[in-house]
Amino acid sequence: MSTPSRTPGRALILAISLSCSTAPEPAPGQARLVDVPIGKNETVTLLVIEPDQPVTTAPVILAFPWGAGTLSLLEGMLATYWDPEAVARGYNIVGVQVLGSSLETEGVRVIPAVLDWMDANLSYDRSKVVAVGASNGGRGVFHAVLTDPDRFAALVAMPGQYGGDGGDLAPLAGKDAWLMVGELDTGWRAPTDDTKDRLESQGVTVRVDVVPGQGHVLSLSQNLLMDWIDGVLGR
Repeated sequence: MSTPSRTPGRALILAISLSCSTAPEPAPGQARLVDVPIGKNETVTLLVIEPDQPVTTAPVILAFPWGAGTLSLLEGMLATYWDPEAVARGYNIVGVQVLGSSLETEGVRVIPAVLDWMDANLSYDRSKVVAVGASNGGRGVFHAVLTDPDRFAALVAMPGQYGGDGGDLAPLAGKDAWLMVGELDTGWRAPTDDTKDRLESQGVTVRVDVVPGQGHVLSLSQNLLMDWIDGVLGR
């Protein structure tokens, strides 16, 4: 991943006004940072990578990082799982610098602002947004999708878990979810199974993979991840 440049959230459709500068746009395929307002004197930082040939039919990988959700952790998560393969297949990548577990309470502020920015600034297909998260991001991915379920086609948690009432997941009926957990990640194995049961009880199509010989931070093929996402999106 190239060193991201920082640009303002241009043409942002939000109630909060945002001053736009004339900063040059980065070349396609290069990472850039965008600060999106989520409240008075508050912003959330996005790490955005667009395909070389942006089109209105492009899908989006909306990613939530592991750990404390810092920029360096977000960069590492995208480089590990999504970049460059997703970009090569024509996807936009939008990484959200956020503590994933905080989305249980903050998702109602963060996610609508992120989606508004995407609508105003990306060429993409609104029916083909896939939310992905790892560890803390794998907790947050469920809360992110539940803020506006109609805006998401599928979710990937690697690992992830949802500890709330299964009935809360009813709006996700008919969607696809892929849960992954390391064979040696004993603390997350049972929560993964519980999350699978909660999702399936609400009509979600769930794939679960226990990755042999691996612990909490999974080593996975970007091609494998993108083949599944291409499949559920019908690409």
